[in-house]
Amino acid sequence: MKKTKVASIKNYSGKSTHKIVLITGCSSGLGKSIAEYLSVKGYKVFAGMRTVNKDLVDEWQAKYPSIHPVQLDITSNKDCEAVVEKIVKKEKRLDVIINNAGYALSGSMQSFSDIEFLDLLNTNAVGAFRLIKLAYRHMRKQKYGKIINITSFCGRVALPNFSLYCASKFALEAMGEALYYEFAKKNIHVTTIAPGAMIETKYTKVSDQKRAWQRDKLFLLRVLMPSLSHEEINKKIHTILQSDSPPKSVLMGRDTNITFFLQRFLPNSIFDKLMFYVWNKK
Repeated sequence: MKKTKVASIKNYSGKSTHKIVLITGCSSGLGKSIAEYLSVKGYKVFAGMRTVNKDLVDEWQAKYPSIHPVQLDITSNKDCEAVVEKIVKKEKRLDVIINNAGYALSGSMQSFSDIEFLDLLNTNAVGAFRLIKLAYRHMRKQKYGKIINITSFCGRVALPNFSLYCASKFALEAMGEALYYEFAKKNIHVTTIAPGAMIETKYTKVSDQKRAWQRDKLFLLRVLMPSLSHEEINKKIHTILQSDSPPKSVLMGRDTNITFFLQRFLPNSIFDKLMFYVWNKK
């Protein structure tokens, strides 16, 4: 078996050490893809999953031996504390946290309860807060760390039918950007990645499927704003991890960049007309 070259850094004592990465939401989708990609690149990955999938664990053991599954429910203080302490005790450090876990609610605001909204916030924003707070004290001691928060196009532009999801992602965006400045003097870099629509994106709960995919009804939008692949996001994350001065925020996807540009530079009245046009398209 070919030996993989392992990524390393110089810690505060001058000794070379492997980069230790904790990623949330790795049981499927983007989180699984990030874990496998960074493993191939030589990182030691602790892959957080709310429910550990035995078949996936067996697959990783055979193909990606540097991935170490950990049971992690980011809405649980106990789980978050146990996982962070386990990693630090075993590896003597924690270099990178990638807050990827999350889900969406799509549909009219009236379709959801306050409990559903609170659960969404607890996963999409407060869960990241828990892990960042726990990791910070270790990163501060080792005088190095990187935190990547995966938000969304909906964390930059508020879309109808996604009001609750947008609120949760706006919260994570705001927290990440504030911490970028707050943690910089400790040599802890915080980057927010806001991807647009992704191939095979799945929403946990959709109250109105007809209204959920307005962009699919307009051929021009599908052509101008193609979906992102996981590979594109994986490569961007790897670039950030390799950078000595990673950016505060990254917009990914043509849909994100075009819409954010239009919102920023068009008069409000014109942007609103565009939004109403797309929203009311039958």
